[in-house]
Amino acid sequence: MAELDYKIAAPYTGKSLAEATGNITLLMENAFVLIKNIAATDLELPEITTADINYTEFEFEVGHASELKITVPGGSKIKYRDIESVTGGYFASSVVGNKIKLTPVSTTEWLAKVVGVWDVDGSINIDDYSILNGANGSNITLKTITEEIEIAKGVGVSGVTSSTHLAPENSLILAVAFYVTDAPGGGATTLDIGRTNGGNLDEFIDGASCTTLGKTGNSAKNNDGTVNPIYNASNDTFTLTTDANVSGDLMKVRVVVWYYDIVVPSS
Repeated sequence: MAELDYKIAAPYTGKSLAEATGNITLLMENAFVLIKNIAATDLELPEITTADINYTEFEFEVGHASELKITVPGGSKIKYRDIESVTGGYFASSVVGNKIKLTPVSTTEWLAKVVGVWDVDGSINIDDYSILNGANGSNITLKTITEEIEIAKGVGVSGVTSSTHLAPENSLILAVAFYVTDAPGGGATTLDIGRTNGGNLDEFIDGASCTTLGKTGNSAKNNDGTVNPIYNASNDTFTLTTDANVSGDLMKVRVVVWYYDIVVPSS
C-alpha cells in the first residue's frame, strides 16, 4: 500500500507537507498536515470516532495535473453547503492549486470547505469563486453548480427533476445553460428548464432544441420572457421537460447554474 511522503513544513501555512500518490487509506494521525498529490491519487478518509468530531481537520491541495480523489468509508458522506456526496462517495479535482479542507461534524459526515472546482461523485461540480464581504458578517459569493441529468426512454413530457438543489436557498440565480451530452435518438425535440417549485417550468429555458449531441442553450437567449436574475428563497431542484417522451436511447443533459449566495448581516 502506498504511504504519505512527509516533507519540510509547507511555506506560509506552518503545517507539515506530505506528498501522496496511488491509493492510500489515511489515519487520524495524518490530520493537520497539508497533503498534496504528485500523481493520480485516491485518498480514503478514516472512520470517525466521537472524539474526532469538530476537532480533526484534513487539508488537501492538487499538486499535479492529475486527479486527486478524496473518498469516505461506506458509512460516511462529505457535505458542502447543501450538496452531499452519496454514502461512501467522493470529491475530486485535477486542477493544480485547488484545495479542500474536511472536518468531521458527526460520526458519519465530513464538512467541506473548497477552493476551485470539485467534482462530487462524478455527477455534480461545485465551486467557490469570489466573496465580497459586507458589514456585520454579511457577504455575497459568486458560485456555480452543475449536474448531468438523465431522461430515460419513455419519459420526458411529465418532467425529470435534478438529484440536487440546483436552486440553492437564499440565492440570486444569474444564468442557466445546458449542453446535450447524450442525444435522445427520437421523440423529444425541444427542452424546457425551470425550478421544480417555482411555478414556471420554462422560466430559464423555453423550447430549446435538444435533438442532437452538442445542442446548447442559455437563459439569456432561450428564456420564456422571465426577467433574470431570479431570487430563490428555499432550496429547490430543477425540472427538465421535453415536448415528447424520449423514444430512442436515454437522453442526458448537462445543466450549469451561476448564482449569488447571499448571507445577511447578523446584527
